[in-house]
Amino acid sequence: MEINGKPNIKALEQRAINSALQAKWRDAVKINTEILDYEEENVRALTRLGLAYLQLKNFKDAEKLFKKVLKLDPINSIAKKNLDLAKSHKIERLVDVNTTKKLVKEPGTSTEEKLQIEAPRVFAENFVKGEELLYKLNKNTVVILKDDKIIGTLTSSIVGKLNQAKDAKIKVTVEFSHGKEKNAVLLFRAEKAIFKAGKQDVKPYMKKDPLDDEEEESEEE
Repeated sequence: MEINGKPNIKALEQRAINSALQAKWRDAVKINTEILDYEEENVRALTRLGLAYLQLKNFKDAEKLFKKVLKLDPINSIAKKNLDLAKSHKIERLVDVNTTKKLVKEPGTSTEEKLQIEAPRVFAENFVKGEELLYKLNKNTVVILKDDKIIGTLTSSIVGKLNQAKDAKIKVTVEFSHGKEKNAVLLFRAEKAIFKAGKQDVKPYMKKDPLDDEEEESEEE
């Protein structure tokens, strides 16, 4: 769809995001390239294209793109990290579908939490599905970090669960699941069942609108 002879960039952005979420990297290359044909300094499209090239092991083009991002945005931590990966000919680990299915069979070992991204010039589109993050646990908050940079803070009931896990020496990891613009959904995984079973556990599907604020489904089967 075109608007005054120009493609609907917002619609293309959503298609590009969906391609990344589904790990359709060749589609992601095509869509982000189309965006850049009209907006050559679109940092988010440049970053997504670089990530797609990285996953396709096209390290040379990925390196060029991340260097361009850093010229436009010198403090872009996403580009810095992935530039190093491109130079080293490495790619970041993504979520394994088989692992996700395993989590569904073990109620209480995973939960998803919504995060409002607070860091400037950082958007959900800058992350790759399955990208592992860090967190700093305090008494009443959980600070989420990427490359030692704070991207947001959680104050939900998960804080208590994580403190209980810490006391019990149960390992818990966090990674990016999906999101849009400044809204992200994080996936927490624990070695043992510490989360409430039911609606919080990872499902083998994703809602049409992953950030829909409607009430979650009932816990009953």
